[in-house]
Amino acid sequence: NEKKILVLKKKKHSQYYEDILEGIITYGKPNKVLYVEFDSNSDVVELNKKLKRKITEYKINIFLCFSYYFIDPTLLKQIYKKLILIRFEGDDMTIFDHYSKWYAQFFDINITTNLSSHKKYKNLNYNSICYAMPSFSKNLIKINYPSQSGISFVGQSLPIVRKNYINAIFNNGFSIDVF
Repeated sequence: NEKKILVLKKKKHSQYYEDILEGIITYGKPNKVLYVEFDSNSDVVELNKKLKRKITEYKINIFLCFSYYFIDPTLLKQIYKKLILIRFEGDDMTIFDHYSKWYAQFFDINITTNLSSHKKYKNLNYNSICYAMPSFSKNLIKINYPSQSGISFVGQSLPIVRKNYINAIFNNGFSIDVF
C-alpha cells in the first residue's frame, strides 16, 4: 500500500510543525510527499484549486494540515472518508470557537497541544489527541546568571508555559518588570 501524503503548511518556518513533519516522514516512510504552502498573501481560491488538483493528480491518500487555513468545506466534504485527514494545531484555544470546532468535523483526527481544546473536541465527538510538545515537559532548573541580567519575552507562548517560565525566573531571584 503506497503512502502518498499531501501537506498543507505555512511558508514561514515553524519548528513545532517541522519537527512533527520530520518524524512523520522519517518513521512513516511515505512513498511520496507533496507540499502546498501558504502565507497571509495566498489566494484562497487558487490554493484550494491547487489542493484539489494535487489530490487528484497524484492519487493522494493522506492529507496533513499544519496550522489553520481556510480550506473550502466543499473540498473537505469531497475528500472526507476517501483520504486519511489529519489536522495539527498548536494554539487553537484562541481560534477554537471561530475556526477549529468547525473544521475539526472534517478530519479523521485532530492533534492539539491544548488540553482544553482536546476536551472540547471529545465533547463534540471529534477524534482528538492531545500532544505534549517536548518543551512542555522540560523541567525548569536553577538559573546561574548575574542578578543584573535583563530578561525579555519575544513572541507568543501558551499562557500556562509563559506562567511556568515567569515563575521559574522569579523563583531564581530575578525581578520582573512588566510593561
